Amino acid sequence: MEFLKVSEIVQIHDDIIAEFGGETGIIFKGQIEWCAELPQMSVYGNELFPTILDKAGCLMYCIIRSHPFVDGNKRTGLLITSIFLSRNGYVLTSSKDDEVPLTLRIADLNISCEVIEVVEWIRNHVELQ
Repeated sequence: MEFLKVSEIVQIHDDIIAEFGGETGIIFKGQIEWCAELPQMSVYGNELFPTILDKAGCLMYCIIRSHPFVDGNKRTGLLITSIFLSRNGYVLTSSKDDEVPLTLRIADLNISCEVIEVVEWIRNHVELQ
C-alpha cells in the first residue's frame, strides 16, 4: 500500500492554490503530519482503518475537518484522496455535483459527520482501475 508523504500533501495543496486561487499557508503543520499518519495507525496490532477505502475516508475527513491550511482544505482533501486511491489501484468516479455537498458537510463543524460516512460515500464513488 502506498501512502502520501507530508511533503507531497503540502505540494499538492500549493499546486491547487497556484492553479485555482486562494490564500497560501499552513496553520497547523502537525495536523498535516497527523492526517498523513492516521490511516496507517494500529492499536495492539489492529489497524484503525483496515481497508484502502477506510484509509482514504480517514485521509479525506482528517484534512478537511481539521483545516490545517489557510485555504484550500476541501480541494486538498479531495485531491489527495483521489491520488491515494489511484496509487492503490482505484479511481474516484465522483463528479463536482457529488463532491461539493460532501466536502462542505465534512468542513462544517456545526454538522455531525463521521469518517464512516465518508468511507461509504467513497465506496459509492470508486472503481478498480
